[in-house]
Amino acid sequence: MFCLLAAILLWVYVAAGQSAVGKFPGNIEIRAINVPSGLVAIFDNQSVEIKIMADSATWRKLSADSFTAYVDLTSY
Repeated sequence: MFCLLAAILLWVYVAAGQSAVGKFPGNIEIRAINVPSGLVAIFDNQSVEIKIMADSATWRKLSADSFTAYVDLTSY
């Protein structure tokens, strides 16, 4: 009986420390960088949704400002 209780408690401890995977609740604005002079970047989408994996303490600290989405147009 003791071993069963110890195993359950250990499983709960390990499961609570695992990282959660989910879709971030906010949208991240897309920026264009290195746009050649004389050209304008036009997007079909103005923002992106992301899926992240993090522990629960990190999830609470995240905001839309924690991420950056950009299109690098250096080669155009």
